[in-house]
Amino acid sequence: MTLYDPDLERQFEKSVGVKGDQGKPPIFRGVLVQFPRAIPLIATISAFGANKYSWENWRRVDNNFDRYSEAMVRHLVAEGEGTGLDNDSGYAHAGHTAWNALARLEIQLTEEEQERNART
Repeated sequence: MTLYDPDLERQFEKSVGVKGDQGKPPIFRGVLVQFPRAIPLIATISAFGANKYSWENWRRVDNNFDRYSEAMVRHLVAEGEGTGLDNDSGYAHAGHTAWNALARLEIQLTEEEQERNART
């Protein structure tokens, strides 16, 4: 019986330190690490909205893409006019702008996915 098998060692060397995550989005490094102050603020704004309405209510709003586009622009304009904080929530208009941008993007991506699925 041989204790050393060079073929087995080569196979082991190929697998050491390997993780099959190529092509997957770097959510931790790409978002959470790069925006350690912004993401918690957006989450806080999300919770504020959920307490005011309900969780994921924004998905059920009629004409939601256009309405959240308008809300995003209103917050952007308010910030541009020098009003840093939203009167209703007390949080930065920039955070509300970012939340609305994420809501719009999620709505758009969901609709595109549903259209693709309907074609298949």
